[in-house]
Amino acid sequence: MSESNNDFETVITSIKNFDNANLFRLLKAVISEIEKKTRHDAKGKPMKKAGSAPKGVSPPQLKKPRAWVEYTLNDANENGWESFVIHQKKKDKITGVVTTEDIEMSCSIIHNDTHVYKGSVDEKNPDGRRVKHKESMSLSKQRKDTGHHTYAIFDAQYADDSNESDDDIPTKTDEKVEKVEKVEKAEKAEKAEKAEKAEKAEKAEKKRKGK
Repeated sequence: MSESNNDFETVITSIKNFDNANLFRLLKAVISEIEKKTRHDAKGKPMKKAGSAPKGVSPPQLKKPRAWVEYTLNDANENGWESFVIHQKKKDKITGVVTTEDIEMSCSIIHNDTHVYKGSVDEKNPDGRRVKHKESMSLSKQRKDTGHHTYAIFDAQYADDSNESDDDIPTKTDEKVEKVEKVEKAEKAEKAEKAEKAEKAEKAEKKRKGK
């Protein structure tokens, strides 16, 4: 019998003489040792978590949501945005209770040919304030949940980009036609929305000058 087997048998024999307190101490030590060994390789280096992506590389399932946030940010700063809500979590330092605060973000206005938050132009911010990346995360979620026309455009474009290949020859399938029709419909809705905003702005300006 090898030395390691002898040691093991000695431990097993000793366990039989342990009281409950020592058995619990031993159990805790064994669990701790198992956790250490499963977290490190044979050389003592920390092991990578299963399924974790390399540092700096986005997991495939997050690529589209992140692309949508980026698309929303660019679209909002280029074409303006509607009012939206940011759900901000706060933790009480004393009680530890987590509460959610809803922050209403105003829609955009045009100031010096730039879309900025309504009410953001002041002495501190003479040029106003535009949508930031973190804020566009809330705006993008709201737009997707409410079926905003920009998501249909993004969805079709993203699908085309994902399936694009240098060796592929474009073919006009029913699916492709459906995507094109969806984009055209969304673009028409976007143009109509812009025209309506411009008309309202023009009326408001005429009303202001008439005073």
